[in-house]
Amino acid sequence: MKKYYTIFLGKRLWVDCIDDMNSGEIWAMGGIIWDDRKKAEACMKNLKEDIYGFETKYIKFKIIKINL
Repeated sequence: MKKYYTIFLGKRLWVDCIDDMNSGEIWAMGGIIWDDRKKAEACMKNLKEDIYGFETKYIKFKIIKINL
């Protein structure tokens, strides 16, 4: 069984948008999966910066382990 990691914001999967010429297509959206927890932590640290404002007092980022 392999371990992977992804990021949730509260109870929802954090969705990263791939900007393909500002298409807004549904296929350009999805969660990111890492095989190294440290990479997920580095991404989450960047997302937690105050300039983005994604987190609130009640909704926080967290790393979720996925076993496949």
